[in-house]
Amino acid sequence: MVIGWTGIRDNLGYLDGVRDALRDLASTRNIELLVVSDGEYHPGGVPTRNVRWSMENEIAVLQEADIGLMPLIDTPRARGKCAFKALQFMGVGTPVVLSPVGMNAGVVEQGVSGFCAANTQEWHDSLEQLIDDPALRERMGRAARECVAHRYSFDAHLPRFRAVMDAVAKGREPAPCA
Repeated sequence: MVIGWTGIRDNLGYLDGVRDALRDLASTRNIELLVVSDGEYHPGGVPTRNVRWSMENEIAVLQEADIGLMPLIDTPRARGKCAFKALQFMGVGTPVVLSPVGMNAGVVEQGVSGFCAANTQEWHDSLEQLIDDPALRERMGRAARECVAHRYSFDAHLPRFRAVMDAVAKGREPAPCA
């Protein structure tokens, strides 16, 4: 079971927030933490594979994960982050577990396209459910992919973009976002 995280080395510290849950699960489950970054993470007690991020390998390594992670600590900086890591995993059909901080809180439908986890026990329980239930992972992965396609894709935003460009070209004020 591959549990994936992707991001820059400056954000590797966020993984410390789920380290205890991962260690506990690694003691009873066959899991691997896949870290895709320009730095390395070594949590100890959790089999970990560090893969250097590159544009060429990005999609392939995202697809290797059975579950995606986006842990955050509730700080002003973290509240300002977008949910990009979660959306990347969701976009390839991978269910996610993420901290309900900032934009993350509105990205997944709890129990449908992923889980929000606010503390070690919730991280443990959410990951354990996904590890132990392949059908749940499959359902959530499909729902996650559909969510990205309907809410965040180019196709979802193209009509609004065209309407704004058309209004500006005609010297009108664009309609407010719905």
